Amino acid sequence: WREARTSSLEPRASSLETRDFPVFCPPGLAARIDRAEGRLCSAIADAVGATQPDFLPLVAEIAGGRAIFAGPESPTNKMIGVGFDGPVDEEALSALEAEFAARGAKLQAEIATLAEPGWHACLIGRGYTPSGFENVLGHPLGAAVPAVPAGIDIERVAPSELDLLGEVM
Repeated sequence: WREARTSSLEPRASSLETRDFPVFCPPGLAARIDRAEGRLCSAIADAVGATQPDFLPLVAEIAGGRAIFAGPESPTNKMIGVGFDGPVDEEALSALEAEFAARGAKLQAEIATLAEPGWHACLIGRGYTPSGFENVLGHPLGAAVPAVPAGIDIERVAPSELDLLGEVM
């Protein structure tokens, strides 16, 4: 702090000022990012359901987002993408908590800081406590993205290859 007080007060160019894209995103983009992760988690739960239905996977829509249970201790077990389409539906939230409890799991809520503030207050009132924060970084796609090097193929994973993908990851 002292060094900053005695240094020149002239503005200086920073790497943030010279970028041609925003560093922070608006709520609409945050919602798209969270919902994309929700779709990924849902696909994982659907794949688990096809191979291990005894895990009782669950994908439930809630408040524009999703709650996903893919199996015991799965990192994809969460509620994500909620809070961008209005207020909390406490009855729907109670039903989801009951579904997760029936599977022996607590509902983990990943709520964006840009979500409707009522969601944060509601969850605190229900006994949830923040356990961490995530920052999602992005980069515009375009000319700055290099071409895929020769000899590397990128393709979708077929459902029959999901077990192999799980082993590799």
